[in-house]
Amino acid sequence: GELFKEESVEQAGKDGNQNYSHADKPLVETKLEKIMNKHQYGDTKSAVDRENNEAELLQKLIIMYFCIVRSQLNDSAIKTIMRHMVRDLVGTLKATLIMKLYSGEPSSLVIESASVKRRREASTRMYDALLKAQQLLTTILGSDWLIT
Repeated sequence: GELFKEESVEQAGKDGNQNYSHADKPLVETKLEKIMNKHQYGDTKSAVDRENNEAELLQKLIIMYFCIVRSQLNDSAIKTIMRHMVRDLVGTLKATLIMKLYSGEPSSLVIESASVKRRREASTRMYDALLKAQQLLTTILGSDWLIT
């Protein structure tokens, strides 16, 4: 949590923990990086302070590790639950829809609606009219003009 909190380098410089030249200054630094850099540069005076610093660093690394593991477990648990719920829902939904589809009269599945019937009849009339026009044109102009 707090270890990942970002601070600007200027703010970290005010704390006196960093000695960067202008060229290699990072833009953002986490608190963990500050602790590791403090340990690396050897700001501590005695061996006891150094051991305490190492213990603190190790403790914070362990806490961070368990935070990462906990968040990954939470994430995977939610995904697993959703995957099982969706799989069960799909199976149940398929069965329900098939039952509803076949629960009625079988002949009701093949009955045309009125709008489909009107469109089919209009298309049939148009097809017949186009065939008649083609026959008339063939009679008048001959079969030379017809591209098949």
